[in-house]
Amino acid sequence: MQLLTITRNHPLRRQASFFIRQAYLDHFGASIRRLPGKLVALVDHDNNIHCIAGLRESS
Repeated sequence: MQLLTITRNHPLRRQASFFIRQAYLDHFGASIRRLPGKLVALVDHDNNIHCIAGLRESS
């Protein structure tokens, strides 16, 4: 397992965004329009996402 920081231009960004959106839809019946620019994901050696969190930075 590996902890990755996934920014907007990361190769796994599309997969990560889908993972989050699908989880919210399945569990809460909600859709998410915007995600934080930075995500942190736990992935296995095949780049399957096991958990993910969005990071919001204060300004």
